[in-house]
Amino acid sequence: MLHKYAPQVTLFINYLLVIYAFLLPFNLHLSNTVFNFILILFLFSGNLKDKLLYALKHRVVQALFLFYAMYFLWSFQSQYMQEVLWKLKEFKYLFSIIIILSILKDNFKLKILNAFIFSVFISILISYAMKFNIYLPYIKITGYGQLTPFFYTYSQYVLLILIAVNMTLYKIIENQFKSFFLKIFYYTFYILGSLLIFLLDSKIGYILFIITQILTFTYIVQTTFNKKFILSSLLIAFLGIFILFYNSHTFHMKVSNLYNETINAIMYQQYNGSTGKRFAWDIIGFKIYLEKPIIGHGTQNHIDLAIHSIENSNMTQKKKKDLLSFRNIQTPALQTLHNEYLDHLIEFGIIGLFILLNIFYSIYKEKEQTKELRLLKFLLLIIFMLYIFVNYFFVLSQLGKIFFLLISLTLVSYEDYSQKQKGSLDAN
Repeated sequence: MLHKYAPQVTLFINYLLVIYAFLLPFNLHLSNTVFNFILILFLFSGNLKDKLLYALKHRVVQALFLFYAMYFLWSFQSQYMQEVLWKLKEFKYLFSIIIILSILKDNFKLKILNAFIFSVFISILISYAMKFNIYLPYIKITGYGQLTPFFYTYSQYVLLILIAVNMTLYKIIENQFKSFFLKIFYYTFYILGSLLIFLLDSKIGYILFIITQILTFTYIVQTTFNKKFILSSLLIAFLGIFILFYNSHTFHMKVSNLYNETINAIMYQQYNGSTGKRFAWDIIGFKIYLEKPIIGHGTQNHIDLAIHSIENSNMTQKKKKDLLSFRNIQTPALQTLHNEYLDHLIEFGIIGLFILLNIFYSIYKEKEQTKELRLLKFLLLIIFMLYIFVNYFFVLSQLGKIFFLLISLTLVSYEDYSQKQKGSLDAN
Protein backbone atom coordinates (compact mmCIF):
# COMPACT_ATOMS: atom_id res chain seq x y z
CA MET A 1 0.00 0.00 0.00
CA LEU A 2 2.74 2.44 1.02
CA HIS A 3 4.93 1.36 -1.92
CA LYS A 4 2.80 3.26 -4.44
CA TYR A 5 3.58 6.51 -2.60
CA ALA A 6 7.36 5.91 -2.75
CA PRO A 7 8.01 8.48 -5.57
CA GLN A 8 6.12 11.18 -3.62
CA VAL A 9 8.01 10.29 -0.43
CA THR A 10 11.32 10.49 -2.30
CA LEU A 11 10.38 13.89 -3.73
CA PHE A 12 9.37 15.16 -0.27
CA ILE A 13 12.67 13.94 1.22
CA ASN A 14 14.59 15.93 -1.41
CA TYR A 15 12.69 19.08 -0.45
CA LEU A 16 13.60 18.33 3.17
CA LEU A 17 17.28 18.09 2.11
CA VAL A 18 16.96 21.64 0.75
CA ILE A 19 15.64 22.77 4.15
CA TYR A 20 18.40 20.77 5.87
CA ALA A 21 21.08 22.54 3.78
CA PHE A 22 19.58 25.91 4.71
CA LEU A 23 19.41 25.15 8.45
CA LEU A 24 22.84 23.54 8.92
CA PRO A 25 24.88 26.80 9.11
CA PHE A 26 22.26 28.26 11.49
CA ASN A 27 21.07 25.69 13.96
CA LEU A 28 22.51 22.22 14.50
CA HIS A 29 19.59 21.11 16.69
CA LEU A 30 16.91 22.05 14.13
CA SER A 31 18.89 20.54 11.26
CA ASN A 32 19.26 17.29 13.26
CA THR A 33 15.48 17.20 13.73
CA VAL A 34 14.95 17.60 9.99
CA PHE A 35 17.46 14.84 9.23
CA ASN A 36 15.83 12.48 11.74
CA PHE A 37 12.55 13.06 9.91
CA ILE A 38 14.36 12.25 6.64
CA LEU A 39 15.59 8.97 8.17
CA ILE A 40 12.04 7.94 9.08
CA LEU A 41 10.65 8.83 5.65
CA PHE A 42 13.53 7.01 3.96
CA LEU A 43 12.06 3.73 5.25
CA PHE A 44 9.01 4.35 3.04
CA SER A 45 10.88 5.49 -0.08
CA GLY A 46 10.92 2.06 -1.76
CA ASN A 47 13.77 -0.08 -3.15
CA LEU A 48 15.59 0.10 0.20
CA LYS A 49 17.73 -2.96 -0.43
CA ASP A 50 19.00 -1.73 -3.82
CA LYS A 51 19.57 1.80 -2.55
CA LEU A 52 21.51 0.74 0.52
CA LEU A 53 23.58 -1.82 -1.37
CA TYR A 54 24.53 0.84 -3.91
CA ALA A 55 25.51 3.33 -1.17
CA LEU A 56 27.45 0.75 0.85
CA LYS A 57 29.45 -0.26 -2.24
CA HIS A 58 30.31 3.37 -3.02
CA ARG A 59 34.04 4.03 -2.71
CA VAL A 60 33.57 7.16 -0.56
CA VAL A 61 31.30 5.32 1.90
CA GLN A 62 33.79 2.45 2.12
CA ALA A 63 36.61 4.94 2.79
CA LEU A 64 34.55 6.40 5.66
CA PHE A 65 33.86 2.93 7.11
CA LEU A 66 37.60 2.24 7.03
CA PHE A 67 38.27 5.57 8.82
CA TYR A 68 35.70 4.74 11.51
CA ALA A 69 37.06 1.19 11.93
CA MET A 70 40.57 2.61 12.38
CA TYR A 71 39.43 4.80 15.29
CA PHE A 72 37.72 1.80 16.88
CA LEU A 73 40.51 -0.78 16.41
CA TRP A 74 43.32 1.56 17.51
CA SER A 75 41.29 2.44 20.63
CA PHE A 76 42.43 -0.87 22.19
CA GLN A 77 45.81 0.85 22.70
CA SER A 78 44.17 3.94 24.21
CA GLN A 79 44.29 5.10 27.81
CA TYR A 80 41.36 7.48 27.23
CA MET A 81 38.37 5.31 26.35
CA GLN A 82 35.83 7.89 27.52
CA GLU A 83 37.11 10.45 24.99
CA VAL A 84 37.40 7.76 22.28
CA LEU A 85 33.79 6.66 22.79
CA TRP A 86 32.66 10.29 22.65
CA LYS A 87 34.47 10.73 19.31
CA LEU A 88 33.02 7.50 17.89
CA LYS A 89 29.57 8.73 18.87
CA GLU A 90 30.20 12.11 17.18
CA PHE A 91 31.52 10.40 14.04
CA LYS A 92 28.16 8.76 13.33
CA TYR A 93 27.33 11.82 11.18
CA LEU A 94 29.84 10.46 8.62
CA PHE A 95 27.28 7.86 7.56
CA SER A 96 24.57 10.42 6.77
CA ILE A 97 26.05 10.32 3.28
CA ILE A 98 24.59 6.78 2.90
CA ILE A 99 21.04 8.14 3.14
CA ILE A 100 21.79 11.16 0.95
CA LEU A 101 23.38 9.07 -1.83
CA SER A 102 20.46 6.65 -1.68
CA ILE A 103 17.73 9.26 -2.04
CA LEU A 104 19.19 12.37 -3.74
CA LYS A 105 17.57 13.37 -7.04
CA ASP A 106 19.78 14.90 -9.70
CA ASN A 107 17.55 17.95 -10.28
CA PHE A 108 17.76 18.85 -6.57
CA LYS A 109 21.54 19.12 -6.36
CA LEU A 110 21.73 22.79 -7.35
CA LYS A 111 18.65 23.58 -5.25
CA ILE A 112 20.47 22.22 -2.18
CA LEU A 113 23.64 24.15 -3.07
CA ASN A 114 21.67 27.38 -3.54
CA ALA A 115 19.89 26.87 -0.20
CA PHE A 116 23.29 26.62 1.48
CA ILE A 117 24.54 29.77 -0.30
CA PHE A 118 21.42 31.71 0.71
CA SER A 119 21.85 30.56 4.32
CA VAL A 120 25.46 31.80 4.37
CA PHE A 121 24.31 35.12 2.87
CA ILE A 122 21.87 35.62 5.76
CA SER A 123 24.65 34.77 8.24
CA ILE A 124 26.87 37.38 6.59
CA LEU A 125 24.18 40.05 6.93
CA ILE A 126 23.86 39.17 10.64
CA SER A 127 27.66 39.44 10.98
CA TYR A 128 27.53 42.99 9.61
CA ALA A 129 24.66 43.77 12.00
CA MET A 130 26.92 42.55 14.85
CA LYS A 131 29.77 44.73 13.60
CA PHE A 132 27.64 47.88 13.54
CA ASN A 133 25.78 46.98 16.77
CA ILE A 134 22.40 46.72 15.05
CA TYR A 135 19.84 45.01 17.26
CA LEU A 136 18.10 42.05 15.58
CA PRO A 137 14.97 40.85 17.40
CA TYR A 138 14.19 37.09 17.51
CA ILE A 139 17.75 36.15 16.49
CA LYS A 140 19.80 34.37 19.11
CA ILE A 141 23.57 34.64 18.62
CA THR A 142 25.06 31.23 19.48
CA GLY A 143 28.48 31.51 17.80
CA TYR A 144 31.86 32.14 19.37
CA GLY A 145 34.44 34.65 18.24
CA GLN A 146 34.44 37.88 16.31
CA LEU A 147 31.43 38.50 14.01
CA THR A 148 30.45 34.81 14.16
CA PRO A 149 26.68 34.51 14.68
CA PHE A 150 26.10 30.75 14.70
CA PHE A 151 29.36 28.80 14.44
CA TYR A 152 31.87 27.46 16.97
CA THR A 153 34.78 29.66 15.80
CA TYR A 154 35.40 32.29 13.15
CA SER A 155 38.02 30.06 11.48
CA GLN A 156 35.27 27.47 10.82
CA TYR A 157 32.73 30.12 9.83
CA VAL A 158 35.13 31.52 7.25
CA LEU A 159 35.23 28.12 5.48
CA LEU A 160 31.49 28.37 4.75
CA ILE A 161 31.92 31.91 3.43
CA LEU A 162 34.79 30.79 1.18
CA ILE A 163 32.70 28.00 -0.38
CA ALA A 164 29.69 30.25 -0.93
CA VAL A 165 31.70 33.23 -2.23
CA ASN A 166 33.61 31.15 -4.78
CA MET A 167 30.47 29.40 -6.04
CA THR A 168 28.86 32.83 -6.31
CA LEU A 169 31.83 34.07 -8.34
CA TYR A 170 31.29 31.15 -10.73
CA LYS A 171 27.63 32.11 -11.15
CA ILE A 172 28.57 35.75 -11.80
CA ILE A 173 31.16 34.97 -14.47
CA GLU A 174 28.95 32.34 -16.10
CA ASN A 175 26.06 34.85 -15.96
CA GLN A 176 23.63 32.35 -14.42
CA PHE A 177 20.85 34.89 -13.85
CA LYS A 178 17.19 34.58 -14.72
CA SER A 179 16.35 38.03 -13.39
CA PHE A 180 17.90 41.39 -12.56
CA PHE A 181 17.12 40.77 -8.88
CA LEU A 182 19.26 37.61 -8.86
CA LYS A 183 22.13 39.49 -10.49
CA ILE A 184 22.02 42.16 -7.75
CA PHE A 185 21.77 39.46 -5.07
CA TYR A 186 24.86 37.55 -6.25
CA TYR A 187 27.00 40.66 -6.80
CA THR A 188 26.04 42.00 -3.35
CA PHE A 189 26.72 38.65 -1.71
CA TYR A 190 30.12 38.31 -3.39
CA ILE A 191 31.26 41.78 -2.28
CA LEU A 192 29.95 41.51 1.30
CA GLY A 193 31.23 37.95 1.72
CA SER A 194 34.71 38.76 0.41
CA LEU A 195 35.01 41.83 2.67
CA LEU A 196 33.83 39.89 5.72
CA ILE A 197 36.64 37.34 5.27
CA PHE A 198 39.13 40.18 5.78
CA LEU A 199 37.20 41.58 8.75
CA LEU A 200 37.48 38.26 10.57
CA ASP A 201 40.67 37.39 12.45
CA SER A 202 41.32 34.15 10.57
CA LYS A 203 44.79 34.01 8.98
CA ILE A 204 43.96 30.69 7.33
CA GLY A 205 40.89 32.44 5.91
CA TYR A 206 43.07 35.08 4.19
CA ILE A 207 45.35 32.43 2.71
CA LEU A 208 42.48 30.23 1.54
CA PHE A 209 40.65 33.20 0.01
CA ILE A 210 43.62 33.97 -2.25
CA ILE A 211 44.16 30.30 -3.15
CA THR A 212 40.50 29.58 -3.89
CA GLN A 213 40.01 32.76 -5.91
CA ILE A 214 42.97 31.78 -8.10
CA LEU A 215 41.57 28.22 -8.36
CA THR A 216 38.11 29.47 -9.34
CA PHE A 217 39.46 31.93 -11.92
CA THR A 218 41.80 29.31 -13.36
CA TYR A 219 39.01 26.74 -13.57
CA ILE A 220 36.74 29.17 -15.41
CA VAL A 221 39.56 30.16 -17.80
CA GLN A 222 39.66 26.54 -18.92
CA THR A 223 35.89 26.37 -19.48
CA THR A 224 35.07 29.76 -21.04
CA PHE A 225 36.36 32.08 -23.75
CA ASN A 226 35.76 35.22 -21.70
CA LYS A 227 39.43 35.50 -20.72
CA LYS A 228 39.65 39.30 -20.76
CA PHE A 229 36.89 39.57 -18.17
CA ILE A 230 38.54 36.94 -15.98
CA LEU A 231 41.99 38.54 -16.09
CA SER A 232 40.58 41.97 -15.30
CA SER A 233 38.54 40.48 -12.43
CA LEU A 234 41.66 38.76 -11.08
CA LEU A 235 43.53 42.08 -11.22
CA ILE A 236 40.70 43.80 -9.34
CA ALA A 237 40.75 41.04 -6.66
CA PHE A 238 44.48 41.45 -6.02
CA LEU A 239 44.11 45.24 -6.06
CA GLY A 240 41.40 44.89 -3.40
CA ILE A 241 43.73 42.77 -1.24
CA PHE A 242 46.50 45.37 -1.65
CA ILE A 243 44.14 48.20 -0.60
CA LEU A 244 42.91 46.18 2.39
CA PHE A 245 46.48 45.48 3.52
CA TYR A 246 47.22 49.21 3.81
CA ASN A 247 43.78 50.30 5.06
CA SER A 248 42.50 47.52 7.31
CA HIS A 249 44.28 47.44 10.67
CA THR A 250 43.07 43.89 11.44
CA PHE A 251 44.14 42.47 8.07
CA HIS A 252 47.50 44.29 8.11
CA MET A 253 48.24 43.17 11.67
CA LYS A 254 47.28 39.52 11.04
CA VAL A 255 49.32 39.25 7.82
CA SER A 256 52.33 40.94 9.42
CA ASN A 257 52.12 38.66 12.47
CA LEU A 258 51.82 35.60 10.25
CA TYR A 259 54.94 36.59 8.31
CA ASN A 260 57.01 37.54 11.38
CA GLU A 261 56.02 34.49 13.44
CA THR A 262 56.75 32.16 10.51
CA ILE A 263 60.19 33.69 9.88
CA ASN A 264 61.06 33.64 13.60
CA ALA A 265 60.02 29.97 13.91
CA ILE A 266 61.88 28.77 10.81
CA MET A 267 65.01 30.93 11.00
CA TYR A 268 65.52 31.51 14.74
CA GLN A 269 63.49 28.72 16.46
CA GLN A 270 61.47 31.36 18.32
CA TYR A 271 57.92 30.05 18.68
CA ASN A 272 55.89 33.14 19.52
CA GLY A 273 52.23 33.81 18.82
CA SER A 274 49.68 31.28 17.55
CA THR A 275 51.64 30.57 14.34
CA GLY A 276 54.91 30.06 16.21
CA LYS A 277 53.23 27.70 18.69
CA ARG A 278 51.83 25.65 15.81
CA PHE A 279 55.36 25.25 14.44
CA ALA A 280 56.55 24.15 17.89
CA TRP A 281 53.80 21.54 18.21
CA ASP A 282 54.54 20.29 14.67
CA ILE A 283 58.21 19.73 15.59
CA ILE A 284 57.35 18.07 18.91
CA GLY A 285 54.62 15.94 17.33
CA PHE A 286 56.80 14.74 14.45
CA LYS A 287 59.47 13.53 16.89
CA ILE A 288 56.78 11.54 18.75
CA TYR A 289 55.50 10.10 15.46
CA LEU A 290 59.00 8.81 14.59
CA GLU A 291 58.94 6.64 17.73
CA LYS A 292 56.15 4.48 16.19
CA PRO A 293 55.96 5.47 12.53
CA ILE A 294 53.96 2.52 11.16
CA ILE A 295 51.05 1.88 13.53
CA GLY A 296 51.21 4.89 15.86
CA HIS A 297 50.59 5.18 19.59
CA GLY A 298 46.83 4.55 19.71
CA THR A 299 43.65 6.62 19.58
CA GLN A 300 43.75 9.79 21.70
CA ASN A 301 47.19 9.05 23.23
CA HIS A 302 48.92 11.81 21.23
CA ILE A 303 48.20 14.72 23.58
CA ASP A 304 49.51 12.98 26.70
CA LEU A 305 52.72 12.10 24.85
CA ALA A 306 53.11 15.69 23.60
CA ILE A 307 52.56 17.16 27.07
CA HIS A 308 55.07 14.69 28.56
CA SER A 309 57.60 15.66 25.86
CA ILE A 310 57.19 19.38 26.69
CA GLU A 311 57.45 18.86 30.43
CA ASN A 312 60.70 16.88 30.04
CA SER A 313 62.30 19.24 27.53
CA ASN A 314 65.04 21.79 28.26
CA MET A 315 62.74 24.74 27.48
CA THR A 316 62.31 27.55 29.96
CA GLN A 317 59.34 27.33 32.30
CA LYS A 318 57.74 30.29 30.53
CA LYS A 319 57.93 28.58 27.11
CA LYS A 320 56.55 25.36 28.56
CA LYS A 321 53.66 27.24 30.13
CA ASP A 322 52.91 29.08 26.86
CA LEU A 323 52.78 25.87 24.83
CA LEU A 324 50.76 23.94 27.40
CA SER A 325 48.22 26.77 27.69
CA PHE A 326 47.24 26.41 24.03
CA ARG A 327 43.43 26.10 24.14
CA ASN A 328 43.06 22.87 22.18
CA ILE A 329 45.50 21.11 24.49
CA GLN A 330 43.29 21.92 27.47
CA THR A 331 39.92 20.80 26.03
CA PRO A 332 39.74 16.99 26.60
CA ALA A 333 37.15 16.08 23.96
CA LEU A 334 38.75 18.23 21.24
CA GLN A 335 42.42 17.70 22.03
CA THR A 336 44.60 18.29 18.99
CA LEU A 337 48.06 19.50 18.05
CA HIS A 338 46.36 21.95 15.66
CA ASN A 339 47.22 19.72 12.72
CA GLU A 340 44.90 16.81 11.92
CA TYR A 341 47.50 15.16 9.69
CA LEU A 342 49.97 15.16 12.57
CA ASP A 343 47.31 13.94 15.00
CA HIS A 344 46.67 10.96 12.73
CA LEU A 345 50.37 10.23 12.24
CA ILE A 346 50.95 10.05 16.00
CA GLU A 347 47.76 8.13 16.82
CA PHE A 348 47.63 5.74 13.85
CA GLY A 349 51.04 6.00 12.16
CA ILE A 350 51.56 6.17 8.41
CA ILE A 351 48.69 3.66 8.04
CA GLY A 352 46.31 6.20 9.60
CA LEU A 353 47.52 8.99 7.34
CA PHE A 354 46.86 6.86 4.24
CA ILE A 355 43.37 6.00 5.53
CA LEU A 356 42.65 9.71 6.07
CA LEU A 357 43.96 10.69 2.63
CA ASN A 358 41.99 7.83 1.08
CA ILE A 359 38.76 9.66 1.95
CA PHE A 360 39.83 12.71 -0.05
CA TYR A 361 41.24 10.57 -2.87
CA SER A 362 37.96 8.62 -3.16
CA ILE A 363 36.07 11.89 -3.47
CA TYR A 364 38.54 13.22 -6.04
CA LYS A 365 38.20 10.10 -8.24
CA GLU A 366 34.42 10.46 -8.49
CA LYS A 367 33.10 11.84 -11.80
CA GLU A 368 30.72 14.79 -11.62
CA GLN A 369 27.90 15.62 -14.01
CA THR A 370 28.33 19.39 -14.38
CA LYS A 371 31.09 22.04 -14.44
CA GLU A 372 29.58 23.78 -11.43
CA LEU A 373 29.61 20.65 -9.27
CA ARG A 374 33.16 19.84 -10.41
CA LEU A 375 34.28 23.25 -9.16
CA LEU A 376 32.41 22.67 -5.89
CA LYS A 377 34.29 19.38 -5.39
CA PHE A 378 37.69 20.98 -6.06
CA LEU A 379 36.91 23.87 -3.69
CA LEU A 380 35.80 21.56 -0.89
CA LEU A 381 38.89 19.38 -1.22
CA ILE A 382 41.33 22.30 -1.39
CA ILE A 383 39.71 24.23 1.47
CA PHE A 384 39.41 21.36 3.92
CA MET A 385 42.67 19.58 3.07
CA LEU A 386 44.58 22.83 3.70
CA TYR A 387 42.48 23.78 6.73
CA ILE A 388 43.35 20.60 8.64
CA PHE A 389 47.04 21.48 8.44
CA VAL A 390 46.29 24.06 11.16
CA ASN A 391 43.17 22.76 12.90
CA TYR A 392 40.87 19.80 13.54
CA PHE A 393 37.83 18.97 11.40
CA PHE A 394 36.29 15.49 11.61
CA VAL A 395 35.24 15.74 15.25
CA LEU A 396 33.22 18.91 14.51
CA SER A 397 29.85 17.46 13.53
CA GLN A 398 28.29 20.72 12.26
CA LEU A 399 31.20 21.45 9.94
CA GLY A 400 31.49 17.79 8.95
CA LYS A 401 27.79 17.53 8.10
CA ILE A 402 28.07 20.56 5.81
CA PHE A 403 31.16 19.14 4.10
CA PHE A 404 29.64 15.72 3.42
CA LEU A 405 26.27 17.14 2.39
CA LEU A 406 27.96 19.35 -0.22
CA ILE A 407 30.32 16.55 -1.25
CA SER A 408 27.34 14.25 -1.81
CA LEU A 409 26.13 16.71 -4.48
CA THR A 410 29.28 15.96 -6.48
CA LEU A 411 28.94 12.15 -6.24
CA VAL A 412 26.91 9.78 -8.41
CA SER A 413 23.71 9.08 -6.44
CA TYR A 414 21.53 5.98 -6.69
CA GLU A 415 19.11 7.80 -8.98
CA ASP A 416 21.93 8.83 -11.37
CA TYR A 417 23.25 5.27 -11.36
CA SER A 418 19.87 3.58 -11.89
CA GLN A 419 18.94 5.94 -14.74
CA LYS A 420 22.23 5.19 -16.51
CA GLN A 421 21.67 1.46 -16.01
CA LYS A 422 18.14 1.76 -17.39
CA GLY A 423 19.43 3.76 -20.37
CA SER A 424 22.03 1.07 -21.10
CA LEU A 425 19.41 -1.67 -21.00
CA ASP A 426 17.06 0.30 -23.27
CA ALA A 427 19.92 0.84 -25.74
CA ASN A 428 20.58 -2.90 -25.86
